[in-house]
Formats: sequence, structure tokens, C-alpha cells
Amino acid sequence: MSETLVLDSSALLAYLQGEDGADEVEQILLDARTEGRQHLIASVNWAEVLYAAVREVRYEDVAQVVALVDELPVRLVDVGRELSIKAAGFKCDRGLGLADAYAAALATLLDAPLMTADADFEALAAEGLQLRRIR
Repeated sequence: MSETLVLDSSALLAYLQGEDGADEVEQILLDARTEGRQHLIASVNWAEVLYAAVREVRYEDVAQVVALVDELPVRLVDVGRELSIKAAGFKCDRGLGLADAYAAALATLLDAPLMTADADFEALAAEGLQLRRIR
């Protein structure tokens, strides 16, 4: 059985938009579906995916993107106190964008690899954040 990953917005957007790395994201999604499990995404990152997909791909509306994403083996993780505290620390200490801070916080709290296309996480990788870069 493969490991559960935390998806950063950039990984899911690469898949939805057919960008470099989309094939790797597609494979982990296919594997998860075959194995009957789900990868994870923080609700802040999910919202970023919806917004960017509508804006950049020109989907008709957010509901259309929601329907597409809801079909994927990805479970939405709501933010709460502990996750928000960890994310705020990453934003303050590392200057990450808010959504990136939530992705890093979720991966750190769950001790799970973070799948991303974003190089902004490299400094955290040196401190133990498990990264799975798609490009």
C-alpha cells in the first residue's frame, strides 16, 4: 500500500491544468483510487485550487470545479486551532504564503510527505519536511 500524501495547491492545479508534473499527480490519484484510500488537502489549499482553476482555466464557475475535484480520491481537511497555529508559525517564521503555510503545517502535523510543484518549501525540507516535488 502506498503512503498518504498531503497535496499542495500547486500539485492539484498541475493535474487539473495539464501542466508539467500532471502525470505524476495523476498516477498517485489512480493508485489511491485503486487502493481505496484518499490523499489529503487542507481546506485553504482546496479553496485556492477552486479559485485558480476558475480564473486560469476559465471553468464556467466554481461549482464546475468543485464537481471535478469531488470526484478525485482527495479528502478535505478542515482547518482548526492546532493546524492554524502551526500554519501561522510557518507564515511568520518562513514567510510562506498563507495557503502554503497550511499545506506545510498539515504535512508536518501528520508526518506525511507534501506533494508540490512549489520551490518555496525547500527551506522546510532541510528541517525535516518530507517533500515530493513534481517538477
